[in-house]
Amino acid sequence: MQVSYQYKLRPNDIQSKRMDEWINMLRSLYNWMLADRIDGYYQTFIMGDYCDIRTKAEISPLTCSLSKNTNLHNPWKSPDEEGKVKKRSASLMQDAYLPELKKSRPRYGDIHSNVLQMLIKRLDAALRWVL
Repeated sequence: MQVSYQYKLRPNDIQSKRMDEWINMLRSLYNWMLADRIDGYYQTFIMGDYCDIRTKAEISPLTCSLSKNTNLHNPWKSPDEEGKVKKRSASLMQDAYLPELKKSRPRYGDIHSNVLQMLIKRLDAALRWVL
């Protein structure tokens, strides 16, 4: 027999406002990461070597930008001890972006890193059902 305890959280007004801010920040981060993954998918699998599907203009400096707008544009890790280069998943790339996010937006520093990492895992779980 397992015993569990349930506690009811009763935050005061200041704590409630702070938690609401965190939820809003996490929601906007989730939406940004989802949009980043959709852009990465679109640019990698749909566009392929074309800059515009309609005109079938191939990627070149004269026709379009070579750099991708998404943060998922560089999926390759640096070589390991054996000289092999492995491709990172989208979740690993976004997870590696979290320290940069905390530097550029100090308000995200208040949120524990495990919460941000779990947000990425929830996004992975949601996308597994779609794909």
